Amino acid sequence: MSDRLVCRIMALDGAVFVGEALDVTLSDAAGQMQILPGHAEAYVVVAVGDIAVRRPDGTVKAFPAQDGILHVLDDKVTIAL
Repeated sequence: MSDRLVCRIMALDGAVFVGEALDVTLSDAAGQMQILPGHAEAYVVVAVGDIAVRRPDGTVKAFPAQDGILHVLDDKVTIAL
């Protein structure tokens, strides 16, 4: 198991973010959720709010989301906005 995720945030007009992450935090219908390395496969409907990507250097990048879908599998997180 890796200690990092590969995160891709995509919009209709192209990539918003592509890179490594320690974790990804976002809002879904039930509240907030955090994706960590080793997370089970999941499909999640992304709710309005910020997607926070914590980078390996400890910085956090935030991306606004109106809606979208997240898929996580094998430490790869793909979010389509």
